[in-house]
Amino acid sequence: MPHTKMPSNSPIRRYEIDLNIVRIVRAASRFSSAPGLQIVAGGAPSRPEIPVVAVSGEVDARSSAAFAAALQALADAREGGVVMDLSGVEFIDSSGLAALIDFGTVMRDRNLTWSLCALRSVARPLRILDEHMGRLIVDDIGDAVASVRGNDGR
Repeated sequence: MPHTKMPSNSPIRRYEIDLNIVRIVRAASRFSSAPGLQIVAGGAPSRPEIPVVAVSGEVDARSSAAFAAALQALADAREGGVVMDLSGVEFIDSSGLAALIDFGTVMRDRNLTWSLCALRSVARPLRILDEHMGRLIVDDIGDAVASVRGNDGR
């Protein structure tokens, strides 16, 4: 029997969406107490079925290992699109940039859709270091959600 896509208002589809959000929240919460870094996950206000992982603080020598582990857990938990909101990140060092590039590679290899909202201090070095990732970066969280929604078939 061929697999058919559930209607977006189906109770089964709603359960699948909620389960995906729960996986993301659990993955992020394990790493939410890194020094100088806060990681929070939930559904987008305008599209609750699309997970948003908001990171704030500084990604530096004290927190980059936890940041990289959180990104890996996030990639492992995903079956669909995700928005990374780094608009609250004031500083990111080279290990944090490398973790984001690795995350982008994993998501691309798994054919998973994602978008990144970031301040210039994070967006500019990423655009320079990785051309593909540069196309995923937007200035506004609403644009990031719309990008994931448009590419995720929802």
